[in-house]
Amino acid sequence: WDPSATIVLDSRSSAHAGRGMQNSLEWAISAAASIGIHFLDDGFGIEIYEADGPLNISGTMGQHSSASQELVISRLTDLRSRPTTTIHHAVESATVDRPGQLAVAIMGRMNAQDANSLLRVRRNRAQGLAMLLDVETFADEPTSEQQRAQQLAGQILRDNQWRVIDVPRSM
Repeated sequence: WDPSATIVLDSRSSAHAGRGMQNSLEWAISAAASIGIHFLDDGFGIEIYEADGPLNISGTMGQHSSASQELVISRLTDLRSRPTTTIHHAVESATVDRPGQLAVAIMGRMNAQDANSLLRVRRNRAQGLAMLLDVETFADEPTSEQQRAQQLAGQILRDNQWRVIDVPRSM
């Protein structure tokens, strides 16, 4: 048994809102760091994928991959929002790179297309967990249209055996 986890971090500019250190992207990055370090402490191999692809935190040592807490924190600290409008590169990289027992997605604003794309990440994995940030709670002026799209995306994931956690700003 080779425990491993794939973490998809939504780093698209259009998927996040808020200002300063309290914006939704900062929350997502912090969550990815905490989750990644937790898995490393439990002996999992991990890789983190963002909107433009892998963060390449896993080095290779023989046939085993390794990642360190320092490298996870370093790569995530340097991460900035991306102008990319889809999660295509993250999904493609995550499905090609390596199998894993667990897929964790930390997502900003989503629509049905994003959710259907994300389903591919879990295809060969036993479990999928999606943390859907309620980005509108981070925004200065939330819109109900974006909230409806987010709810639909969450339902698509739930209908396909993902565990979904809705994350408001106060969490």
